[in-house]
Amino acid sequence: MAGMLRIVSTVIEITREWDHSLGKLMVWHMLMSLVSDLQQFRKRTDRMHLLSHNVILVKVNSGIALYTIDLMQINVNLVIPSDPTNVRQLLRDVDEYILRMHLFDRRAK
Repeated sequence: MAGMLRIVSTVIEITREWDHSLGKLMVWHMLMSLVSDLQQFRKRTDRMHLLSHNVILVKVNSGIALYTIDLMQINVNLVIPSDPTNVRQLLRDVDEYILRMHLFDRRAK
């Protein structure tokens, strides 16, 4: 749980000056669910379908993503673009990162 709190706090710090977005709101909900017993925040965090409490942060030029892994499944649980017009680029960047970090290089065959 401490690792998750550290990741959530880091995301809040990095995105502090970025435009308001649903992703930023969800990070605050995650923080509130970790430090309080208020069910409204816990329910919203539960809807993110985290596979584990081992949340992984990836920061790319176009923004930030949080994802979780369990066995052979990878869930991208949250994306926060640095610029709201860059959502598609952020998704491409995160996809490329995950392929590079967690999947075999398909070109090697």
